[in-house]
Amino acid sequence: MPSDLNYGIRRAIVPAAGLGTRMRPLTNAIPKEMLPLGRKPLLEYIVDEIRDAGILQVLMVISPGKEMIERYFGDGHKFGLSIEYAIQNQMRGLGDAVLHGEIWCEGETFALVFGDCLIESPSTNVLSMMLQCRSDNSADGVVLTELVSPDRVNKYGILRPKTTTGDQFEIEGIAEKPQIGQAPSLNAVAARYILSSE
Repeated sequence: MPSDLNYGIRRAIVPAAGLGTRMRPLTNAIPKEMLPLGRKPLLEYIVDEIRDAGILQVLMVISPGKEMIERYFGDGHKFGLSIEYAIQNQMRGLGDAVLHGEIWCEGETFALVFGDCLIESPSTNVLSMMLQCRSDNSADGVVLTELVSPDRVNKYGILRPKTTTGDQFEIEGIAEKPQIGQAPSLNAVAARYILSSE
């Protein structure tokens, strides 16, 4: 059941255009976001999380060859929300995928939820928790992180915290795939963001 507590965030962008090269040859036939997990595709769990957080408008950014996603989800009606699509014709990274939603967001703050990363929490909807964190702290944005081992920092965007106390902290920036031994922290960017478009 959708939450009424979306804290004024009405829209989510779901980048799902990546080619899934690390999972080939399987992803030559099935988009990685559509690989089954139990009785439904991975991306359906993500759509459920978005809806249950009270966000009912979704833009999926897909690439040519991922028409299966649009056929499966359609306009989103059967999943309890509205889904639109944008095509990212060339793989130019996450920033370019987000830019495909710039006009669609109409200057609103939005959630950015990766289409290929499921995050399970035993107690609460992770996206709902982030929405509440943003509201409680009057933050411009919220970035979910995960701790990684020092030998894996070169595979992620790593946060540069202003402070190092507690689970919530302000950040100064993000170091993209820093060399091992030069990372500003062990806090890697995970797959959920709340971004202010102001």
